[in-house]
Amino acid sequence: MQKEGADIRAVAARAGVSVASVSRFLNGKKRVRPETEARIQEAVLALGYRPNPIAQSMRTNRTQLVGLILPDSSNPFFSALVRGAEDMLGASGYALTLLNSNEDVGREQELLGRLQRLRCDGVILIPAPETENETQRWEGHDPAFPLVVVDREAGIPTDLVAVDNALGGSLAAKHLLENGHERIGLLSVDYSVSSHRARRAGFLQALSEAGRIPCGEAFVPLTVEDGSRATAALLAHPEPPTALFVTSNSLTIGALTAFQAQGLQCPRDISIVGYDSYPWQEILTPRLTVICQPAYEMGQCAAERLLARMQGAAAAPQRQILPPTLIVRGSVAPLACS
Repeated sequence: MQKEGADIRAVAARAGVSVASVSRFLNGKKRVRPETEARIQEAVLALGYRPNPIAQSMRTNRTQLVGLILPDSSNPFFSALVRGAEDMLGASGYALTLLNSNEDVGREQELLGRLQRLRCDGVILIPAPETENETQRWEGHDPAFPLVVVDREAGIPTDLVAVDNALGGSLAAKHLLENGHERIGLLSVDYSVSSHRARRAGFLQALSEAGRIPCGEAFVPLTVEDGSRATAALLAHPEPPTALFVTSNSLTIGALTAFQAQGLQCPRDISIVGYDSYPWQEILTPRLTVICQPAYEMGQCAAERLLARMQGAAAAPQRQILPPTLIVRGSVAPLACS
């Protein structure tokens, strides 16, 4: 515990050096002689001195605080991403504050403004869905403010860390086609974000290359209930799909719920490929075949890019696209076994 009255002047007096020397040592801006460093360290420990973060931020114009705006804090994919960012930033002395936009553009812009008023050193942003006028959406953005966008594209030139979602959709389609499925349905979200749009594009491209088209598509809100209702509607077609590709975890749960309600066994009666892999999926029977995104690594990469920006990197905005992985488990079976 810091002793009463132990300020930087007391540390300097005990160490027999100037206040400026102590300040340079504490801020790491300039090395001091080893014997001076030893005396300052002894004085800091003996007096229990702790720098005043408010005073430091006023001197350096830095708060050592980074904001991270999520579109949906209940989504476990974003939780893993946050851990990656927090670990990387923490190792560099930064604290992370989380805010939730609730997939709302207006709230997102309000939060961005709030973080800048709080003098955050930078922000990692997973954007809310796109609007009809993306240019107007970003009119108030200061291009000098350090900002890194993750997972979804934004309508401004800034650093981006994302996954090759088109490849993810292609991997899912090709896996189902290789297992003999020709009637393959798609279940995705009903809002406009680049990640889900690219998953669909990659899926359609792979089907097209095989001379196929989707056996029904559904676009619904990102809830288990809507996923279940949409799957039931797809299954009610005269020639229902024998397999589904689902672009989001919540919708995958909804699809499995619909299978169960109709007495269908997966993969005997219908196969499914979902998106993202979580520990709780281990309790499912069968275990889910999924397209897995490196969420933790995405968070690390985003934090690394932001650290470079906050340290004055002047390079043009960079795009870092990471590959997804197909994890084959038990929810897909060859059509002959369906």
